[in-house]
Amino acid sequence: MTLILAGLLLFVALIFYILKINWVGTLALLLAVIGLMNLLFLSKLSMWFQKVGLVWLENVYIKFIKFALRGRTPIFLLVGSVVLLVLTLEFYFGSNPKVEFFPSTDPELINVVAELPIGTDLEISDSVFRVFEEKVFEVLEPDMDMVESVLTITGKGAVGQEEGFSGRGGSPNKGLITINFVDYKDRNGMSTIKTLERLSDAMVDLYPGITLSVENKKMVLLPGSLLILKLLVMILMNY
Repeated sequence: MTLILAGLLLFVALIFYILKINWVGTLALLLAVIGLMNLLFLSKLSMWFQKVGLVWLENVYIKFIKFALRGRTPIFLLVGSVVLLVLTLEFYFGSNPKVEFFPSTDPELINVVAELPIGTDLEISDSVFRVFEEKVFEVLEPDMDMVESVLTITGKGAVGQEEGFSGRGGSPNKGLITINFVDYKDRNGMSTIKTLERLSDAMVDLYPGITLSVENKKMVLLPGSLLILKLLVMILMNY
């Protein structure tokens, strides 16, 4: 019966591969292989584990329990566990490990976001941002080989990354300068992080009454379930 079912699944897999529906064919092929493996050795392996392997594990567990409950052994085990916990914490925090789960990379673009006092006229904001733009070009002068474009927006549309969708309309007192860099392979080893640092040193906290920040493009992580779904879709599309 298992051989017949495996043969049917192989036939179904072949049909779907011919129809270019590869993910269904792969699923049928996988089920057929599992059925054949079960016929050859998986069922025998499961019987051996139930009658031999599991019995051996139970005997080892019983011997350990008897040993752990004998005389003063429980006290030694408890004290040893506490001491081991303390030593582990001391070793972990003493070594001061530096774990970076999402290492920062050279940004592909940099945003210079500035906000003038509320009520500032659009023409005044535009003149101020022309000054900021000249300052940006002055800082970028040593790195112009890796700069692809510089875009300045005043008023509507001048929204930084931190503001999200709440301020898409923009306002006359806000402005944005976006610096786009060429691809990493075309930068000749030059780092945009250093450019970001120079822009921050040259512009941030130097203009009284103006809130100015220099931002790099951040990677947005999807929630776990959406990320898994996206990976599955990408895998299926590549078949």
